[in-house]
Amino acid sequence: KNMDNEHICAHLFSVFALLVREGIALEILAREGLYIFTRAMQIHLNCANIAAFLVEIIGQFSYVPQYACDIVLNGSVKLLFQLLESYNMNSSLLAGILQTL
Repeated sequence: KNMDNEHICAHLFSVFALLVREGIALEILAREGLYIFTRAMQIHLNCANIAAFLVEIIGQFSYVPQYACDIVLNGSVKLLFQLLESYNMNSSLLAGILQTL
């Protein structure tokens, strides 16, 4: 059952990553979504697919200065450091995390 949840969560994160990449609904996703994404990632910390999408989402927001507070306030920076510890052997994910930070 947990694997099903991870699958569903990964698909949702991929859709949200696409929306952020395309610049769609950024304000809503920054204000509400980052908090939800961060909490969901804490539940699925061992899922590299979800982590990769979250790093992409946070990375996209990090290019827009107005979302810096949202990134910090919802715990995304702390989560990125947790991901650094968890995925330090995954070179592509590690590169994405370091680039986002």
